[in-house]
Amino acid sequence: MKKSLLIGLSTTAVTIGIVGLAGIASAATSSTSGTSLVDKIATKFHLSKTDVQAVFDADRTDHVAARTAKQKTKLDADVKTGMITQAQEDALIAKRAELKTSMQALKDKTSTEKHTAMKTQMDNFKQWLTDNKIPDTVAHEHHVGPEGPEGHEGPEGLDGGMPMTN
Repeated sequence: MKKSLLIGLSTTAVTIGIVGLAGIASAATSSTSGTSLVDKIATKFHLSKTDVQAVFDADRTDHVAARTAKQKTKLDADVKTGMITQAQEDALIAKRAELKTSMQALKDKTSTEKHTAMKTQMDNFKQWLTDNKIPDTVAHEHHVGPEGPEGHEGPEGLDGGMPMTN
């Protein structure tokens, strides 16, 4: 009885810890007070800000690589089932890289400029899908498309995609 209770509590603690760390990682580069989480951790624990930032950057890189590999695997499966061709998959991957670069250029723009540029990118991307005979459901399922300048991982996280919306 005590052993199963201990295991249950341990599992709960680990889960809470993982969720907490995920929250920390997503908030690493921004805060409403203007002080980044990296700064706060470095100050609180008397660590080098550079070292703390390196940990956050490495973690982000790992997450991006894992997500990219997962998306590639799903696109490969769509090729095998005939939903898209290999050429369409290759075009989607290249388009995603192109869109990422164009979104990074928006980093220092105003909110209005970002919004306008993102709307244009989305409209152009939808037309590109049509021109390349790629079902928008494929882009939606695999989160391939214009991403916001804040990505899925905070203000500097330009590594995720935004699901297509109709």
